[in-house]
Amino acid sequence: MKYLLSIIIIFCGTVLSVPHRTTAFLENWNTNNNKDSMFYDNKTFGIDIYDDPCEKVTGTKFRRYVNKMISCTGKWCTNERFDTQKSSIRNEAKYYEVEHIIDTGGSEFTASYCKEIAGNVVMAYSSWNRGLGGISSKHGYKTSMEEKTIVYGEINMERVRKIILDCNQECLKLSINTDSTTVPSSITFSTIPPSTSPSLTPSLTDSSTPSLTVSLTPTPSDILDSIEEKLNPTTSDNLIVILELMSIIIIFILLCYFIYKCKNRRRHVPLNRGVWI
Repeated sequence: MKYLLSIIIIFCGTVLSVPHRTTAFLENWNTNNNKDSMFYDNKTFGIDIYDDPCEKVTGTKFRRYVNKMISCTGKWCTNERFDTQKSSIRNEAKYYEVEHIIDTGGSEFTASYCKEIAGNVVMAYSSWNRGLGGISSKHGYKTSMEEKTIVYGEINMERVRKIILDCNQECLKLSINTDSTTVPSSITFSTIPPSTSPSLTPSLTDSSTPSLTVSLTPTPSDILDSIEEKLNPTTSDNLIVILELMSIIIIFILLCYFIYKCKNRRRHVPLNRGVWI
């Protein structure tokens, strides 16, 4: 019987120690990583591509800006654009959408306005982004940030944290007690070529005129994107849910078997008078 209890304990420990990951991550990361921009387009980091990474932007504005700057070449493009025009694609959540690298609703830099800047966004795979929302709501902010750090890389995560602080000094006064790593004070970054390096001036009201003129006329796709940003539904990690349910069922069956064996054994214990029950 002690062996049965040992098996139950080992099984429970194994299930509880498995890190929670999104379905998109489990199905694709180990085999493809970010090949063909599976999870995000590396050329669309706002900290690199946007004229003023400190500017507060909406998802619709950033999407239009990126479409003006570059052509989409990744796995989830729509006619070489970062668009979501086809309803079937939108329903399947297989396209690129604007994703906040440091979650606006997360525990870092408590106020959301600190994170609503161009330097904190990138075009990412929509299904993966929604899965991140699912595991964050179920298993905590730290869980989703751990997966983001694996996918985006620690250097990019720290670059974004640094630009958030550079753009708004008041964010330093806010609570940054977080489950993930904070920005080291001595960290420096020199990966961006000088000719394309964005201004890191900590100002949200830069009066300089960008060299690129971007049309702000909304399109039907932009209107749909704005609605989606407000709704932003999240999907649970189905695989993890199934594993959890299976573990509960198996544990229940083992416990029932254990109780049955105990009762069955008591029936064969002789009394002092030599009478069997």
